[in-house]
Amino acid sequence: GGCLATEVDVQLGFSRLLGTLNQAMSSDEASKLQQEHIISLFRGAVEHELLPAEFLASARRLRFGGPVGVEVLRRAQRQTPMHSRRVWGSGDERQFR
Repeated sequence: GGCLATEVDVQLGFSRLLGTLNQAMSSDEASKLQQEHIISLFRGAVEHELLPAEFLASARRLRFGGPVGVEVLRRAQRQTPMHSRRVWGSGDERQFR
């Protein structure tokens, strides 16, 4: 059997999620909590290798989701250092031993 969702499908879904952030988020407490959940979702997707860490870097560079999306991506990158360092290029393997 084939895959239920391809890597492209997953990345498109996360891109769409980022695209909804600017409209959906305000500065109230409920929105802050939603933002934390979305950051956790991105972190988990990268940690479980459903989403490549490169996606976080690219989407952040392209400013997906506007200021809110960029902040979500920045925080998700900070919470996945072992995955994101490889993307950022400071990948001296000795630091991971």
